[in-house]
Amino acid sequence: MTTVKIGDNTTDGIAGCEATQIYKATPTTNLGSNSSIEASTFDSGDTRVSWLRFTGISSIPAGSTITAVSLFLWKTNDNVFADDGGSEVPNTFEIRRSLRDWVETQATWNIYKTSNNWGTAGGSNATDRSATLSGSQATAFNTDVGAYKEIALNATGIADVQGFLDGTLTNNGWRFGLADESGTGNSAGQYQVFTSDNGTNGHRPYLSVTYTAGGSNAVGRGLTESVLTARRSLVAMPRRGLVGIERPQLVGFEKRKIAA
Repeated sequence: MTTVKIGDNTTDGIAGCEATQIYKATPTTNLGSNSSIEASTFDSGDTRVSWLRFTGISSIPAGSTITAVSLFLWKTNDNVFADDGGSEVPNTFEIRRSLRDWVETQATWNIYKTSNNWGTAGGSNATDRSATLSGSQATAFNTDVGAYKEIALNATGIADVQGFLDGTLTNNGWRFGLADESGTGNSAGQYQVFTSDNGTNGHRPYLSVTYTAGGSNAVGRGLTESVLTARRSLVAMPRRGLVGIERPQLVGFEKRKIAA
């Protein structure tokens, strides 16, 4: 098995990461050049969700089998709040596969790219993101801030990456939001991380992917077995069944075929 890092740190083995944040309070503003993104909600008009895509997945050898995927995010803020004055209740940070081909420099709260609206503003519609979680993590009060936080993707998240690699799913990346984005009651919370636009190398997001190589190697093994099987069959044939072929000629024929 092989494990690779996909991201835009100089230590990452494969480059390619895009991210943007959309903000309900400024629904026509693109934030694709921000150095951080977040999933947060503080009241009904102050909600942010984000989108992240690792284009470098396509550099993993074709035919490989994905066995594990983890997302590493450098956390800058991780808070829970009680808007109604009650006790703090942790919200949940959710990762769901995006169904829209959003554009980093164009997406806003209202559109995922120029002249194309989300199914529901904010990209929360069933036509915007998968109904099935690819990963999740409970928010907490300023835990692990100033360090990488690993989020291991579940079986669905692993299948996402496999589909992106195989071409059975379009790599639109993932949507990052909170389980409760209403901003009412005790649902307020914030999960903020750096993006590839952050100026500090080593603080940018990356995807760790473990895979088993396949494809051409497997095909090669299959061809080798076929050739050897044919060779054994020829060698095992009775001499009297080879009319007009002398044994030395047969051996030479076998060698030429195996070499080819």
